[in-house]
Amino acid sequence: MKNFLLLLVFFFIGHDLLFAQTTFTGTFNGVVNEVNAVLHLQESNGQLSGEYKEGQDILTLQGTVQNNAAAGEMLDPGSGQALSTFQFLLNGNQLNAQFSVLGFISTEAIFTLANNKVASGSSTPAIKSTTSENSENKKDLSLDPQLFGTWMHESIVNSGSGSEYAGFTSVRYYTYNPDGTYKQETASAGGGDGWSASSNGRTLVEQGTWTIKNGIIHVKTDDSNTFSPMLKHFFHEGNLVFKKANGEYLIYHK
Repeated sequence: MKNFLLLLVFFFIGHDLLFAQTTFTGTFNGVVNEVNAVLHLQESNGQLSGEYKEGQDILTLQGTVQNNAAAGEMLDPGSGQALSTFQFLLNGNQLNAQFSVLGFISTEAIFTLANNKVASGSSTPAIKSTTSENSENKKDLSLDPQLFGTWMHESIVNSGSGSEYAGFTSVRYYTYNPDGTYKQETASAGGGDGWSASSNGRTLVEQGTWTIKNGIIHVKTDDSNTFSPMLKHFFHEGNLVFKKANGEYLIYHK
């Protein structure tokens, strides 16, 4: 009986180790700066490579791996110039990420493993749909009428005074349509002494299909075949409020 119990213990421990994520190789989904982001990672001989996609922006990654931690640079695929650094910490199927731009602007995000199978002939994992064909038909989507319409969130940054004053305003728009389609757009404008800048209207960041799963908005972009969760949300005094992992609230209004 004692040997049998020991065998069971070793079986369950081995089972947990077998099915826990022990490599960075895979596709991870997350939300960065309110935008759905995807990491396609490949680990080999202590080296990490892959691709980071945020909206329509794509960067390549290169770095090193030590146990369950990785660090490196995010590069512009065209010029090869380093635009940001990253630090990853792998905890089972969850990846904690920290991105640093110019060495002082840091962003933290949590990514979740979507699929760790590598497509034949490809150095990066292929995304596999987690929904059935029928569930992707618009008539089958679970939608919340409270979300219908366009929501906007403004961010205003001012610095200096007098001739050194500078201000910049950016606006992010989410549009959730009753037919199950959605889009995300941005607009910005700013200026100071002798200079000004403007996006000249809205710029499309991404578009696709949306649905509600377990009370959370999930979106699938037109160039993806899997739904990704957004931040948790609730409604307060007619506003749409998202809660970030660090406890910060993002308030959108119509």
